[in-house]
Amino acid sequence: MPNRIISLDNGLEAIDYLVGTGQYKDRQAFPLPSLLVVDWRMPSISGREIIHFVRSKLNSATLPIVVLTSSTDIDDMREAYNAGATSYLVKPLSTYNVSKMFSVLMA
Repeated sequence: MPNRIISLDNGLEAIDYLVGTGQYKDRQAFPLPSLLVVDWRMPSISGREIIHFVRSKLNSATLPIVVLTSSTDIDDMREAYNAGATSYLVKPLSTYNVSKMFSVLMA
């Protein structure tokens, strides 16, 4: 895979990374992501809060944000898209889940 994947443990760490503070202040070593994948129910700061932070505080309307979550709740899905998520995927990914999501989104 040509792109490096950085995995963070919680929402606070994600904010530090996105802002470039603490251990992530070296932008050569820790560049801004070209894609952000968040769990909707992350520890300390939720996926919703991360999306809101990226869209409002970082003013990054073009960064793709994928919510990868176990929640099949239609209200969570709506809220994620309203917050600025680019995509909402339910884990574990399966053909059934993907077709279910598309039927909900197109309804």
